[in-house]
Amino acid sequence: MKEKVPEIIKNLEKRNITGYFANTKEQGLAIALSFVREGMIVSWGGSMTLEETGLKTEIRRLEQEGKIRLIDAHSINDPRLNHEARRRSLLANLYYMSTNAITLGGELMNIDGFGNRVAALAFGPEKVVILCGTNKITENLEDAYKRIKEVACPKNAARLGRSTPCIETGRCCECLVSNSTLCGTVTTTRFCNEKGRIHVILIDDSLGF
Repeated sequence: MKEKVPEIIKNLEKRNITGYFANTKEQGLAIALSFVREGMIVSWGGSMTLEETGLKTEIRRLEQEGKIRLIDAHSINDPRLNHEARRRSLLANLYYMSTNAITLGGELMNIDGFGNRVAALAFGPEKVVILCGTNKITENLEDAYKRIKEVACPKNAARLGRSTPCIETGRCCECLVSNSTLCGTVTTTRFCNEKGRIHVILIDDSLGF
């Protein structure tokens, strides 16, 4: 899919989304960190890609050095405080996430259990930076949805220890399991009305689900 990246970046630009290409995880991380400014409030959505690129480690280091403020709901076990942190993250200066799929046409498709991640992508944080491996490139929205249902959801459900049938079947069963289903909200981002708000870093690697 590496050969398709220039086409995708061109199509992202048509959608008012800025695209970048990184040959390695290290290059992708460097681009992602270039958006950080001292004093910023930074947050993120759940993502294996952010872990695998080292982004979370670097952001936590900057927080420990007192250079930024970090809202990390995933480190809070208390349900009430966790929910409040997710709400506060929508007002961050900088929000990091990945995407479940990106089409050759530059559309982003995401699925979310509680909705905080897709909410941040749609509106709230001043800037959203998306790190995405080339393994998540799909031909079109139909293939993107299929990828999410057959790859992203089952693997993430298993990773998070959810009690959903897709863990056994290997594909989404359209379940309605309270506090477990990851398929609460499906969004397609086809255009960004605020140019310069959403940035997508495509990394030539297989990252996340």
